[in-house]
Amino acid sequence: MYKEECKLKPFFSLDEQIERLKTRGLTIADEGKAKRSLMCTNYYNLVNYYGKYLENDGGFVKGATFNELHQISIFDKRVRSTFLNHLIRIESMLKSFAAYTFCNVHREKYAYLNLSNLDTDNPLKCAKVISKMANTIQIHQKNANHPIGHYVNKYGHVPLWVLVGFIDFGTFVQFFESMTLSDKNALAKEISILYFDNYGEKVILTPEQLLNYLQSMQQLRNAAAHGNRLMSFKFRSDVKFHTELFAEFGVIDKSAPKQSIFYIFMVMKLFLAKDDFTNMFNSIRKSCRNLSNKLDSIEIEILMREFGFPNNFFENHSGLIKKSNN
Repeated sequence: MYKEECKLKPFFSLDEQIERLKTRGLTIADEGKAKRSLMCTNYYNLVNYYGKYLENDGGFVKGATFNELHQISIFDKRVRSTFLNHLIRIESMLKSFAAYTFCNVHREKYAYLNLSNLDTDNPLKCAKVISKMANTIQIHQKNANHPIGHYVNKYGHVPLWVLVGFIDFGTFVQFFESMTLSDKNALAKEISILYFDNYGEKVILTPEQLLNYLQSMQQLRNAAAHGNRLMSFKFRSDVKFHTELFAEFGVIDKSAPKQSIFYIFMVMKLFLAKDDFTNMFNSIRKSCRNLSNKLDSIEIEILMREFGFPNNFFENHSGLIKKSNN
């Protein structure tokens, strides 16, 4: 019965795909170019992911074109690339800060593999991340040309500041979650100091906020790294409210849902130098302007709301970026 009800979707050739789109009201000026785009991106990813923004009552809105559909997909890729590039910067910085903070307190060899140096209230969670980190060492320890192998062979020990460069961001987030409250507070304080050094503004960052931000950035990083669509992306849980930081961007409503990318966009300012945050801001703004000039049947603000950005956000806050660069 189940197999009978769940019939396979039929295969459609490029010509058939074009006809289906035209039947639904999409204007296609250059069918050859459209076919190449469908071949490279595939119908499902292009039409099902991005077509919904141009749809109305089962068909496409009046005046909608294939070029608009294609440009929306390019826009999403550019925004995705911008976020990924800056998340990688943040990941590198956080690993460095965490390694310094932890090793400043726990100076013995392989201190990070010692359960007593972690949160003993969560032994199973700690044991899991210890196993992952030990496995990373085991994989590379016999390779003398690898930094891990070099340290094992020469010093009989792999410092945390070396190891963090070879664990994924997810494992790093788990390691932070397994740290003692004292060590978490120390790292949160270092990030607050960094923010003051970058922007001349004091902020308070709690371990609970920091863990939430790390987990959210990990989700976004994974989605971006795998080429997933970011428009309409939602985090698994709300991004924790940060009064001082969010107020800079005009966000004061604590009760509103906070699962959109916009909230992590604001949070990323905590971890980025002024020039880096400005570059991210300007890159997304430029992508918005480029797309806006190529849209006829839909407003750019409608698409930006899919990321959670308020209307005219980049125009309204360009002064904040100029101020931070003075």
